[in-house]
Amino acid sequence: MTLPSRPSEVSGSGIYDPETEIWRDTAADQRVRWFFRDGEPLADASYRNDKLHGTVNWTLTGYPEETCEAARSLAEELGLPYGSPLTSRIEARYIDGELSAARIFGSVRHIEDLIVSAHWRGGVLHGTLWWNVKMQQDFTKPVLSFGETKIMLRDIKLPKPHPFIAEVEFLKGKRQSGVYFDREGQPMTPPPGVIETWGKESEKEVLDGYIAEGHFENDLVAFYSETKPIKKLDSPRRLTSWIGNLPEGQNQTATAFDGLVRSKRFPALLRCFDVSSYGFDCVENDLYGANDPRYVGLSSDGSGNMHLLCTMTGRVLGYEHEGGVFDERRSFNNLDEYAFTMARVEAVAQNRIDRSELTAVFERLDLGAGVFELSLL
Repeated sequence: MTLPSRPSEVSGSGIYDPETEIWRDTAADQRVRWFFRDGEPLADASYRNDKLHGTVNWTLTGYPEETCEAARSLAEELGLPYGSPLTSRIEARYIDGELSAARIFGSVRHIEDLIVSAHWRGGVLHGTLWWNVKMQQDFTKPVLSFGETKIMLRDIKLPKPHPFIAEVEFLKGKRQSGVYFDREGQPMTPPPGVIETWGKESEKEVLDGYIAEGHFENDLVAFYSETKPIKKLDSPRRLTSWIGNLPEGQNQTATAFDGLVRSKRFPALLRCFDVSSYGFDCVENDLYGANDPRYVGLSSDGSGNMHLLCTMTGRVLGYEHEGGVFDERRSFNNLDEYAFTMARVEAVAQNRIDRSELTAVFERLDLGAGVFELSLL
């Protein structure tokens, strides 16, 4: 059999499989790329310690059915999540071999053709699953597949008539709640009520003692009384192992925060402020770029990014998992600033506080990290 000419996109180390008509190129360190016969990209994956790490891109374009089948098999081999039969492109994020988030598209080029996006933790759905219902077509097929897990129509619990968009919250693999939207983007089911009193007139003084004096807990009760609480933390590091390292005067705040999170009363805020990861041990888990006992996990956003407390300075640092770096734009001077901010950012993510009004408050209070967090929603 005559091999095709090597496309310019494929390096000299690329190997061609005539049966599947796919090139495999391992020239780059810890990176593998696959191409179709003519050089069109199929998949691009990065590894760390022989495990998927970072973003994996997979693209299926209009090729003969045999090649399409091989491309789908590759997606399965890589362990990628898969959407409806319209799936043409997958963007998945991994942390040391574990899937953390994915977006699945029905078009190779257009982001508006997003079919479904979801977040995982520990191999199960955890956080918001966003689903473009109108692109499903065949409701007997899974909305989303990942390994042995298949999310079907019944798992989403759609109202009738069917909505155009569904946003469903999962907590450790179990459905918690859902909000559904019509063609005009209007909610079809009553969303959580708008929060009328959330501190629109707040001044800088509100941040002093916000946690220790009970204002944080009062706000959580006022904002999220209908939200189920987190009953179990993943694997919390003991407070006594790090609290003695904090700067003078911050022990009371940290103790109050720790007690509230462990009280089994803290609401499950899964979009931006998920404290089920509280106490994350950065050394035991060999956290890339932050493997140091001075850091302890406070919360995560479901995508792999977290907020860590630096026990040497008392600052709350925004940690980005893909680069293993801290983003100063997401960092706070102390726990009080962080708690005040994230309790309200979560409410904006739930469409319960006006974004522009909260942005103005954050700017007045010099909470630049809050302004940046809002820009990520």
